[in-house]
Amino acid sequence: MRVYIGPYGTFPNDNDRVVQVEIHDYDNWDMFSTLALVILPALKSFRQSVNSYPYDLTHEQWLSILDNMIWAFEQIQPGYDWQQLYYKTGGFDEVGCNEHANKIDEGLALFGQYYRDLWD
Repeated sequence: MRVYIGPYGTFPNDNDRVVQVEIHDYDNWDMFSTLALVILPALKSFRQSVNSYPYDLTHEQWLSILDNMIWAFEQIQPGYDWQQLYYKTGGFDEVGCNEHANKIDEGLALFGQYYRDLWD
């Protein structure tokens, strides 16, 4: 994948941005983790500079939701095998693994739920 998104233009042509996106076949094989490579740093940057929040939340609630999203995207980064945390000497901790997977799903669901609120 190769992405270039240039700066916004100036008024009245502020929609004149150069956008170039190239998707390779190997990006499609594991699309969720490919996109996570872009989404995670974007969420972290957004979290550091956020000034606004959805009308039905407090600033603190919004930061907590963003933290949950960030944590979820950290878990699905290529090369990070979070499931290895649940292999113990005595076997596999299926309950802990399922709880972890559910927490990832919750963070990803929050990303979908608040996707249109990711503006500042």
